[in-house]
Amino acid sequence: MRIEGSEVTTLITGVVVLFSALAASSNKENQAIEPYLTEQVDLKTKLEHFNCHVICEKLPKTSENKRLLRPAMMEALLEFLPETVWEFKELIPPFLREGTASSEGKYIEQVLEIIREYEIEV
Repeated sequence: MRIEGSEVTTLITGVVVLFSALAASSNKENQAIEPYLTEQVDLKTKLEHFNCHVICEKLPKTSENKRLLRPAMMEALLEFLPETVWEFKELIPPFLREGTASSEGKYIEQVLEIIREYEIEV
């Protein structure tokens, strides 16, 4: 299969648009998490605020017992303090991870970033 000149231009334009959209999405996520990185409060409070003001506002229909930052998960996060997805998968018990609504899983990186930044502060 050969790609001709105008097809290459179209393909490159599509890739540029895709990467621009991803960068814009990433910037929005970074703006959403910024206040929780600089708050001068304990880690539990930071996570509770992030849960209430970001996750619950974006996903209000998630059942309380399926939330990423439900009490049992919060307790595990505060005990093990995972800073990477790998540590999260290794340290947090499977029943807690698997009991989380998949829609809330997209916030795990931001939660881990809050934990990482807190660890740097302490």
